[in-house]
Amino acid sequence: MSSSSIDSAFDARIMAQIATGDPKAAGKLFDRYAPLAFNLAARILKSTVEAEEVVQELFVRIWQDAAKFDSTRGEVKSWMIQMTRSMSIDRLRSTSSRSKREETYAQLQETDNPKGEEIEEAKLVKAALAELPEDERSLITAAYFEGFTQSELALQFKLPLGTVKSKIRQGMLKMRRRLGGVLNI
Repeated sequence: MSSSSIDSAFDARIMAQIATGDPKAAGKLFDRYAPLAFNLAARILKSTVEAEEVVQELFVRIWQDAAKFDSTRGEVKSWMIQMTRSMSIDRLRSTSSRSKREETYAQLQETDNPKGEEIEEAKLVKAALAELPEDERSLITAAYFEGFTQSELALQFKLPLGTVKSKIRQGMLKMRRRLGGVLNI
């Protein structure tokens, strides 16, 4: 038996223990793979602070989803590397889009006299948002005005990613129907 297959079997046992709620097993997995996840996240994000946050989110997600891990579909190490990469890229995109929105918002604040139509459009969007069910409104607000990715929203709201996507889509379709004749959307 090769050392790679021994490692894979060991990791699969640790995941099974984590799935039963064993915090010691989670500690073993953390000790084993946190440095690898941190280095990957730091390379992608170019920030040790952001990388630390990704690693923390990664292990929270592993703790929550350990029972879903299927060792017949791949190795724990590969699964964790892929999750780290995806989470880092999501964070990078979120940070980038959040920065752009903050810059645009700052530019709007600097405008001494906003155009009347801009104020009217903002009121219409606010009214359309207010008509949405709370769950759709909260997700859309967090995604579009606070810059959260759909993956981050799934974690934050403790919803499956597919549910987050469908609720945002449903809400945006309702807003489009409400505002389509008034705004060019």
